[in-house]
Amino acid sequence: VTCSYLEIYNEELRDLLDDGTAKMNDKQGKLEIMEGKNGTFCRNLTEREVKSAEDVLNLMQKAQQQRIVGETKMNKSSSRSHCLFTIQVHGKITLLNGDGDMEFFGKLHMVDLAGSECAKSAGNEKGAPNEVARERERMNINRSLLTLGRVISILKERSENKNTNARIPYRDSKLTRILQESLGGRCKTVIVATLSPSITAIEESISTLNYAQSANGIMNKPVSSSLISFGVGENGFSNERPKEGSSVESWQEMEMRLQYMQAQVEEAQAAL
Repeated sequence: VTCSYLEIYNEELRDLLDDGTAKMNDKQGKLEIMEGKNGTFCRNLTEREVKSAEDVLNLMQKAQQQRIVGETKMNKSSSRSHCLFTIQVHGKITLLNGDGDMEFFGKLHMVDLAGSECAKSAGNEKGAPNEVARERERMNINRSLLTLGRVISILKERSENKNTNARIPYRDSKLTRILQESLGGRCKTVIVATLSPSITAIEESISTLNYAQSANGIMNKPVSSSLISFGVGENGFSNERPKEGSSVESWQEMEMRLQYMQAQVEEAQAAL
């Protein structure tokens, strides 16, 4: 079991579990979002092995100290970035009859989105030393959330068989690209909408509810990632992942074949 913590600040990637000071991208070990065999991932992102829930919480607390926060009119400790905490699980189980292995992979993304901001309600006083930096942060936060909103809207239309040929702008933002599998992909997704009871935040609350309502219409197609492999070695089975051409089948396909065979047996029994 491994954990990683990624921060997206002003459309730049930061590694919050880096042993250094979580510096911005440099030429060596540059963080990049890439397409892999199992979906999108961030190359060169630090992964820490964990043994217990306490290890996970300690990592999260350590990383939170590296996260960029700032003061605005609405919040003294406002997050100025989006963060993505990921837990990955990789396991292998030997089959009971000893002639093969079953491997399984799992991934859990926990995403903390920075809230959208209005310059009038959340902006700093004119002439403040950090006014320019806060305005740039606000523009990048709102731009990435706008792209996320467009992705959600198009996916909702597709699930309703409307505008099926429209391009989904995953690549217009690093946030939507890294979450591509969670938005209309092969993952199960849950969105938690947090609202403020204050009348001064009514616009932000309505915007958040609109996000949640639109996202509720997205149809994902979850797929498990278990593999079962058969091979013969010196000890009766192979401990290595079979190469191309070996008898490797996805766990879902085997379940479907089993159900099909069971249905045929029932039909044969009924005929007899």
